[in-house]
Amino acid sequence: MSVLLKYLKRYRGLLAILLIITWIQAWGNLSLPNYMSNIVNIGIQREGLKDTLPLALSVDTKDRLQSYMTEGEVTFLETFYHFQPSDGGLAKDTGINILAEENVWLLEAQTLTSEDRSSLTTLLDRSWWIDSMVRSDVSSDAAKIGDSAEPILNRGEEGTVANGIAAEEEPPRTDLSIQEYRAMVSDIPTQTVTATAAQSVLAEYEKLGIDKSLMRSAYIKEEGIKMLVMTVVVVICTLLMVWLAARTSAGIGRDMRRQLFAKGIAMSEEEYEQFSTSSLITRTTNDIQQIQQSLVIILRVMLSSPFLGLGAIIMAFSINRKMSLIVFLSVALVVGSLFILFKIVSPYFMKLQRLVDRVNLVLRETLTGLLVVRAFNAQDHEEKKFDNANQSLTDTYLFISKAMVTIFPWLMLILNFAGLAIVWFGGHQVAASELEVGNIMAFIQYANLVIFQFMMLSMVSIMLPRSIVSARRVDEVVTTPISITDPEPKNLETTMPCIEESTVSGRLEFDDVTFTFPDSEMPALCDINFVIEPGETVAIIGGTGSGKSTICKLIPRFFDVSKGQITFNNINVRDYPLDVLREKIAYIPQQALLFSGTVRDNLKLGKNSEASDEVLLEALDIAMGRSIIENSPKGLDMPISRGGTNVSGGQRQRLCIARALIGEPELVIFDDSFSALDFATDAQLRRNLRERMGQTSFLIVAQRISTIRQVSTILVLDEGRIVGMGSHDELIRGCKVYQEIAESQLSPEEWEGANE
Repeated sequence: MSVLLKYLKRYRGLLAILLIITWIQAWGNLSLPNYMSNIVNIGIQREGLKDTLPLALSVDTKDRLQSYMTEGEVTFLETFYHFQPSDGGLAKDTGINILAEENVWLLEAQTLTSEDRSSLTTLLDRSWWIDSMVRSDVSSDAAKIGDSAEPILNRGEEGTVANGIAAEEEPPRTDLSIQEYRAMVSDIPTQTVTATAAQSVLAEYEKLGIDKSLMRSAYIKEEGIKMLVMTVVVVICTLLMVWLAARTSAGIGRDMRRQLFAKGIAMSEEEYEQFSTSSLITRTTNDIQQIQQSLVIILRVMLSSPFLGLGAIIMAFSINRKMSLIVFLSVALVVGSLFILFKIVSPYFMKLQRLVDRVNLVLRETLTGLLVVRAFNAQDHEEKKFDNANQSLTDTYLFISKAMVTIFPWLMLILNFAGLAIVWFGGHQVAASELEVGNIMAFIQYANLVIFQFMMLSMVSIMLPRSIVSARRVDEVVTTPISITDPEPKNLETTMPCIEESTVSGRLEFDDVTFTFPDSEMPALCDINFVIEPGETVAIIGGTGSGKSTICKLIPRFFDVSKGQITFNNINVRDYPLDVLREKIAYIPQQALLFSGTVRDNLKLGKNSEASDEVLLEALDIAMGRSIIENSPKGLDMPISRGGTNVSGGQRQRLCIARALIGEPELVIFDDSFSALDFATDAQLRRNLRERMGQTSFLIVAQRISTIRQVSTILVLDEGRIVGMGSHDELIRGCKVYQEIAESQLSPEEWEGANE
């Protein structure tokens, strides 16, 4: 996880914005069920009645309610209600139209503080409930006695109203006293008391002539507009979240690819041996793509789910604590199930990436060596090898997919059973007036939100290991130390003036050089000593594996020597900045490599990018490559396929030689770069080099004696050691290894002439 966080730190600004938008979206999502609950509970069930505190009371209703209060409570009530006598018109100062055909008591809402409103609402809610219970008991008694029963208006001693209060209508007598009802109401759930009060207030409004349908439609419209606005906000935030998450993940993918590519270019041969080409390609493409896809989901889920999940838990718990246990149990089942799945499939993610590497390796080898495969009729063998790698990848992927697919029906079963349990237990609470229908609907949504968010978090926890594996594979390359680097800046301060002021050009010296490959115990080169003076040509010849190419690669620091030193212009090559050293040295490798594009693109590669067409044509003349573009109507814009497959081997070598000569190097290294040229072209090219680049030093590695026999100094290598040094004639007479090479290449007449 720390690997991913390292890359995420660069996008702190975007992540901060994403976090804010996520909070807004979570707040909106948590508000929507509450709006829906209000529409059902208040808009539909309560006819739009927002508050159980009545705006108006008829005189008889007020007198009846205050008979259930103490003297102090009556005084508190009358503080906020004033008497409005009947005038046959409309009383509009309450905010609703009341047909004022009878005397009413109106609420002075502007004088109420929030604390007073709460106390007054509680007082009236309790009185409404007592009134409802008293009337319910009287109705039951009346049903038992019969219609002829004479109402009894006198109350017991315990039910006496407050002194000084004249009641126009005495409350009916019941078996219970008012004090007993007052004691009883404290044990009744608040939800039940509020629901009873709401129904009583609605009945009172109807009595006063208030149109409840207008009140209902106005409330539903108001809440509906709020819900619609909140939905739009949630949609906009969701779109912004997706865009920001995609932008962040794409930026991280871009940074990873850039770092991986830059590191790959900077790697020496030693580092390349640690990672195969197919593995580097897989890490640059498949692994980074996997990281990007996972990050989009992770950023959305990991940031939003904690807000939504915890918020929904709090909201559900505030609605009903008992049913919250269903949510907690469901979450425990979801998390437990996904934890088991995680333990099963997580080891297969690393295996999956290794198998992808394997498939890419087999595929790349087959395509690269396709001509060899066809020549040896090995198609069946290659198909079988690819099928084995492909089948292993398929089996692993299928196992992971089956495990992932199997869990979803189980999770949906948990989700549906949770909803069913909520409806079951919630229905009983609605029947007992402990809960309202809208609350159940909101609770179901909150419960689904909680379970779904934990499902998403758990699924992300399963995806996260694969992303971490991919991130580690990428980071493994990025953090691999480069063995061949520029000198320390403090050393450059000393050496750069010497490099810039040096009057020597093209002098190369190997001083007791020994080199051993990193994974080898035996040295590839041992005690190599020779000097190339400015303008001099030195050739190297030897058998296969004798170390010729290794010497060439040590000069531009593709490898560093294990012992001894190599100096160029009397300065150790390790003291040169790599770009400066390689600008002064041109290297033409054994395998002539061209890039897709045009001839001009290939010749102007790297340090040659500013070269004019005249310089390009001059280099082609020296390398005997002018005829290549003259045979094409496009000239320098002649297209070149990847690897130069649309030109011959000799043409590829001539173009590579021309590319190396453009920058006016001080030393040119030919690593068996004439092998594909015919003898006439070979001879003419070497003649051009002597005549037109006389001030340049040359190191020529060759397999053919005809290529180097005119060179004054020839080094003969055998098993990493110099076993002969001199001219062709001197080596013919005094070097056994050179004699064996010459005897295998020269005709009998030439061999006899060479020995005379």
